[in-house]
Amino acid sequence: ALASKATGYPLAYVAAKLSLGYTLPELTNKITQVTSTCFEPALDYLVVKVPRWEARKFENIDARLGSQMKAIGEVMAIGRTFEEIIQKAVRMLGIGRELVEDVPVYDDMEAIRKELRKPTDQRMFVVADAIKAGMSIDEIHELSGIDPWFLHKIRNIVEMHARMKRARFSEPEFPDLLRRAKQLGFSDMKLSKLMGVSPEKMRSLRRYHGIVPCVKQIDSLAAEYPAKTNYLYTTYNGSTDDIDFSEKGEVVVLGAGPI
Repeated sequence: ALASKATGYPLAYVAAKLSLGYTLPELTNKITQVTSTCFEPALDYLVVKVPRWEARKFENIDARLGSQMKAIGEVMAIGRTFEEIIQKAVRMLGIGRELVEDVPVYDDMEAIRKELRKPTDQRMFVVADAIKAGMSIDEIHELSGIDPWFLHKIRNIVEMHARMKRARFSEPEFPDLLRRAKQLGFSDMKLSKLMGVSPEKMRSLRRYHGIVPCVKQIDSLAAEYPAKTNYLYTTYNGSTDDIDFSEKGEVVVLGAGPI
């Protein structure tokens, strides 16, 4: 299911047809309606799935992660950069916090090192705390085994978090700084807290500087062919929309969340 959701490739439909004796070249790609399903999906976006855990709400529950199923739900975020999608995903979890917060999970370096050595439901946040505390990427990698690529991406978020706390609206580079923060997945709510203004003012400033999201399609073809799909996501890492907006009334269907 994740592969189908992430790529837009209709796995269930194709599998059912193949079981009936059809071949891939015989089946029409429902997204383009002109090409066959005999192709490898090409993606120009990133996808991350993050589980929702509730181990801390129960007594005598081991929060360490392993082969045993402990998640009570999950979310999937889509965007153009890892920083963007991981921040989107954490907000979507509905746990009342962001990836990087002013108040750390652990403020003691030895406690952070101990937590990094074992995978728990707090590991992602502890990594951010470790970077904020000045721990090197090499040491975090050695303790946690997490690939440095991901650690560098989280460090980008931590550094932008600190930079936005120091930012001033009067700075000449503020519009570019704000645009970069949005491209890294910072929400208007988070930025308003960092800069000490209301979310409404932050949203107004963003729009004043022409920083608005683009609507992109998940077409499984990286825009190689025209797509006919309503599988969409928004991102600040783009300059044009993939769809034409109509004047007709629209309907938004909200999901039940990660649980």
